Amino acid sequence: TLLPGTLMAVILGSSIVGSEGERIWYLHSLPLSAKSLVKAKHSFATLFSLVVTLICSVIGGLLIAPSVSMVAIGLIEGVFLVFSLGMVSLTFGIKGADFREFPRPRMIRPIWGLVNMIVSIIAGLAIVSPIIPYGLKLMFETSEGWLKMLITAIMPVCLPEYYLYVAVLISGVIAAIITYVFRKMALNNAEQLLAKAEG
Repeated sequence: TLLPGTLMAVILGSSIVGSEGERIWYLHSLPLSAKSLVKAKHSFATLFSLVVTLICSVIGGLLIAPSVSMVAIGLIEGVFLVFSLGMVSLTFGIKGADFREFPRPRMIRPIWGLVNMIVSIIAGLAIVSPIIPYGLKLMFETSEGWLKMLITAIMPVCLPEYYLYVAVLISGVIAAIITYVFRKMALNNAEQLLAKAEG
């Protein structure tokens, strides 16, 4: 549930501006604000990635038959990751956009692609970090032998019943903060991009 949609958001977010290629002049000829550019590109990447997340969660649910709570957690965390990492990637996609089409289209300069990947991994881990202890608890409940001993050594205390709700709430707050901060940065990058085109 988490990985396919999240990867789609990261890939689309980083390449969606540079994919305009030499047609970028069309964007500059429109009365387009930085806010509209960021909103349109983020909406497309997010919508597409959410569809992928939903499809993968349905397929995963049919194949594995997890509990309803696991499906709900997977979907909620998937939405958090898609929205926030889509904005993170869009920020770097605007900053490092490469509009050259020859000898082959690159869409984003390699250094910005690398920075995007590192920051996206860190942000993604920050978002799902509150859920990790609950995942370990589930592994503990279903594991046997040496794996059970290893998990018990890592997480010897039991989690209270309400932990999952608090963890999802904290995860949502982290995702909202990341989205807000990177939206501001994306707007600044978009303003610079549009100002360069006019100048």
